[in-house]
Amino acid sequence: IFFRLMGIPITIHGQEHMQKDLPYVFVSNHTSFFDVVLYLATFKIPYRFISKIEVASWPFIGTFLRVRDDFAFTREDRNQRLEQAAALENSLREGVSLLVFPEGTFTPRDGVRPFQLGAFKAAVSTGRPICPIALRGVREIYRDETLLPRPGRITMTILPPIYPNPHAPEFQEMVRLRDTTRAAIAEHCGEHLL
Repeated sequence: IFFRLMGIPITIHGQEHMQKDLPYVFVSNHTSFFDVVLYLATFKIPYRFISKIEVASWPFIGTFLRVRDDFAFTREDRNQRLEQAAALENSLREGVSLLVFPEGTFTPRDGVRPFQLGAFKAAVSTGRPICPIALRGVREIYRDETLLPRPGRITMTILPPIYPNPHAPEFQEMVRLRDTTRAAIAEHCGEHLL
């Protein structure tokens, strides 16, 4: 309702690529703080967000993430990061999907930033597929970084899952998944690789 009231139609392509009974590592490009709200409003299957710890303190979005019991990661403490990575893998093994913005942050500048490897390590370690999702149009709606969006269109394209190869060396497979996912998202979001 919020998006319609703001004059922002949302088109979702590729929902047939998601099976409700299979846990995925959903990987999306990150274009604004509003990406989280977009997923909260449109994604109808159970999943847990992975965000940086700072997001948990944000007034609106942070409250939702805390209530939903999503993951909030610290970047500074290596031991804590290892514990958090194990928790992600356990979540996938228990059948709960994850939603990750592997760019780690967003900028107002066009382009898909480099992806961090954490989500891809979780996929390889558990054998769960990566499901790339490309967001298009969100950056234009929030071009000047204001809290109120401009009217515009948002397209969410859910791409076919990419399965890890259980016979490939772990690091090599993490890199393959990362690079394949990033290229597919860039192609469908209409932005270049940075």
